[in-house]
Amino acid sequence: AAKKSQPFDKLPVVTLEDGRRIAQSAAISRWVAHFAGLLPADPTEAARQDMLFEAAQELCGGQFNVNPICNVLDVEGEEYAAKKQAFMENWAVASENLGAQLLAPFFGGDSPLMSDFQIFHICDNTLALDASALVALCLSASLSLFLSAPPIPRTHSHSRRCASPGRCADDG
Repeated sequence: AAKKSQPFDKLPVVTLEDGRRIAQSAAISRWVAHFAGLLPADPTEAARQDMLFEAAQELCGGQFNVNPICNVLDVEGEEYAAKKQAFMENWAVASENLGAQLLAPFFGGDSPLMSDFQIFHICDNTLALDASALVALCLSASLSLFLSAPPIPRTHSHSRRCASPGRCADDG
């Protein structure tokens, strides 16, 4: 019922203090990234961040959607096994493509930007499916650096509430 009252009949939605609402996860991510200083000022570099974000976003939708595999499906069920296998087969190519874009240590260069957070989310879920997936595909160095990076201003208070990366204990 709550979805019907939202833009596009979907969640997530951010309601601003003035009552305006921002829907769609990519739009919300860009909005947060703008205020957190996680978007480059250069339009070409900002477009590159969008490109990387969207490439990772494709792994959160459609037939290769990692989110319900990790968060909804019964790990003992046939659907889980089939979807996990399909995702992992796609991940082999997707992770190589993403890895080719890495500007060590982060996708934005010396510090994390918007795309790093989306890619980290995908990597975190992929690790939940197969702990060897990133090591085998040489992305673990980036993940390790991401986990050991100093707090980013204006995102630190949120991340302190998280029990582990990608899994917030209580956001309400």
